[in-house]
Amino acid sequence: MRLLLVERVLPEKPDPDHLEPFLMDLNMLVNTGGKERTEAEYEALLDRAGWRRDRVVETDAGQFVLESVAR
Repeated sequence: MRLLLVERVLPEKPDPDHLEPFLMDLNMLVNTGGKERTEAEYEALLDRAGWRRDRVVETDAGQFVLESVAR
């Protein structure tokens, strides 16, 4: 079984020239209580849910496809 997540993935460290992902994170927090995550945060979340991250593919639209397999 495979799980595909299509999400933004925050860089591990902020880049002053590319703050848009962090502004989206703030927007999600304020408006919906949600948050953007780094790749490591997604990996930990998936692990706790019984999934193993298989690969991460960046799209031309700035989104990422996180492919995971059931443990």
